Amino acid sequence: MPSLAYRHAIDALSAANPKDGIAAIAAAEAALRAGLPRGEVISRVRKGLTAEPASARGWLVLAEALTPTNKRMAAEALSQSLMLAPHEFWLAGPQSVDAAALWPDLDGDTQQAALRNARQLWDYPPLREHFFAVADTPGAASVLNRAFSADEIRYINRWGLLHEMGRAP
Repeated sequence: MPSLAYRHAIDALSAANPKDGIAAIAAAEAALRAGLPRGEVISRVRKGLTAEPASARGWLVLAEALTPTNKRMAAEALSQSLMLAPHEFWLAGPQSVDAAALWPDLDGDTQQAALRNARQLWDYPPLREHFFAVADTPGAASVLNRAFSADEIRYINRWGLLHEMGRAP
């Protein structure tokens, strides 16, 4: 979506109850997508998480906002998101993208959860578009080479080429 659409979302969400953590997290995510300064995004999402600490999406937004400047804290936030929602259909793609970017900084349990998510993205066809977003992420090889066998990766590559040509099964 265009940056302006996210800015309009931020404006609309500013009218929400200040104690509404979900609205604050949504505003933080819109701020991140609109390209607002990371410090502002982090402040917004932390405010939202104070009111809604069990929001897997909130922890994911925090991880994404922290990744460029503090990978250790970003990895901890992603770990929290995966712990709260290890099989969340709508978060599997973004969680996997963040996991690929943060792989060396993730603890073993978080890495295992990320591998399960990567498999889910491939195994469930409606999520495959997210699989290829993960594959385009720097560090994706760390995740995908662990989540899939060499034969599976060859099949996935073949499927991707056929898909681009409009002939995938």
